[in-house]
Amino acid sequence: MIKQLFAACFVLMSIVAAVKAVPAGYISEPVILSDPPTTQSGVFSVDSMGRLYFGHATTDDSLRDPRTGRGASSEIWIWDSVNGGYSQFYDSPGTNPSINSVAGIWIDEGTSPWTYFIADQQPDPANPWTTGAVWIAQDLTGDGDIMDGGDRLDLLTVDTSVLVYISDIIRDDITGEIYVTNAEGLMGNPMVYRLFDADSSGFIEASEMTAYYLLANNSAYAGGLTFGEGLDEIYTHESTGSVYRLRDLNDDGDALDSNEAILFASLPIAGAFDIESDPDGDLFVTASDWSTYTHAIYEITTSGSPVVTVFDDLTSAVGSMGGIAFGPGLHFEPAPVTQGARLYLNYTTSSWTDPGQIGCYYGQPTGPVETPTMGTWGIVLLIAGIGTMLIRRS
Repeated sequence: MIKQLFAACFVLMSIVAAVKAVPAGYISEPVILSDPPTTQSGVFSVDSMGRLYFGHATTDDSLRDPRTGRGASSEIWIWDSVNGGYSQFYDSPGTNPSINSVAGIWIDEGTSPWTYFIADQQPDPANPWTTGAVWIAQDLTGDGDIMDGGDRLDLLTVDTSVLVYISDIIRDDITGEIYVTNAEGLMGNPMVYRLFDADSSGFIEASEMTAYYLLANNSAYAGGLTFGEGLDEIYTHESTGSVYRLRDLNDDGDALDSNEAILFASLPIAGAFDIESDPDGDLFVTASDWSTYTHAIYEITTSGSPVVTVFDDLTSAVGSMGGIAFGPGLHFEPAPVTQGARLYLNYTTSSWTDPGQIGCYYGQPTGPVETPTMGTWGIVLLIAGIGTMLIRRS
């Protein structure tokens, strides 16, 4: 009987721990991957239909990202959050050039068919992680992928010598301007590039890749990119955890002039991997601090003075944080709606391998509920009640 009581206590206290691990007002419901794909190595984008685009690694361990342990995303898969199920969107044929390892995907849904801009790391004989490229793709055959001979898949950046290590990609679908982060990590080198097809050739040459923002006073790696409330406001960060707001105030194609780039906020830990805006206007940053082995998601308010808080501390659960993406919805914060936007999360396991699931959070609907949430004291009383029943039965 005593063993049964301890077992019941252990199970219920585990429930308490799990409840405490989820941010208040939110539900954590991971996307469990099926076979195929068995693992994921990147979370890139979610379209307006709620379909999540994520990476799957098929390369051997020698081609893993030396910073994070992630496998190269040579495949792109789609998970349908509405109907369930998976479909393959891209599979590298192994030829050169072809998409080697996806770093980010931007979807222009204003074209028919949709146009995909895919940031990639091209293989290099000396180091497979040191040549950045951007591809442009369309599913012209209408079969749900970009792998057929009739589909469009072109290398948009015809000169791959400029970009060293792309971390993320965003695009102004009105002007056609593309922004990518250059994670070269050298002082004075462009942290953000602006790519623009000025001569309307359909491709972007080296002269059309210009510095948008320079991290002049520090040697750090560039991270993610996201638009703010308008397309004229960009947020980015570097690997020490500093978050910058960029605005091209004089419309000269860069954020290099006075007051155009400001240090917007700093994380409490020395590390950051990706940044994304939620539908409510707040910023979310994934971060890993290798000096303290801290891994967490941070939320940063953008109205008024920025406030940085820990959304969820995943230190005990993951080995390295990764990319994030928000699904469609009016709100991410708990709101009186059945289903709001979902936050999808990429990470590695504590043993630095690609996991078989994708992290997912969404806000609980506000308003009256039929079954009250059980607090800690309620669970304690439940444990006591179970103990009493077990004693009586014995």
